[in-house]
Order: sequence, then C-alpha cells, then structure tokens
Amino acid sequence: MTSNRPAIIPEGRYSQREAAQLLGVNRHTLRNWEKNPAFTLPAYRRKTGKGKFYKGRDLLRIWEDHY
Repeated sequence: MTSNRPAIIPEGRYSQREAAQLLGVNRHTLRNWEKNPAFTLPAYRRKTGKGKFYKGRDLLRIWEDHY
C-alpha cells in the first residue's frame, strides 16, 4: 500500500483496476479485503450488472485505517 495519501475523490467511483493503482496494491488484494472483516471494503455492482466499483470514501477509509 502506498505511504502517500492517494489522490482519491471521496464522492468518486473507482473500478477495481483504478482502486488498486491508487492504493498501490494488486487487484486481488482488493477482493481479499472485501471478504476480510478487518478491512470491510464494500464493492458495488453497476446497474448494468457488469463489473463492480468502489466508492472513494471507502478507499480513503481503508487507507487511513491501515496507514
């Protein structure tokens, strides 16, 4: 995980790839965090049902809690 605060907009929506790049982790790590109660990273489905996204405020919370 990146030690510098990532440039994440709290109201933004980020794809799995974007979120992983911003946090400096592998996208598989994000999937693990979704399942791990210590991280509680919710993933949201797009209305079309294809792909998921993460809310910026959730990503910032994860970064702040673990850095």
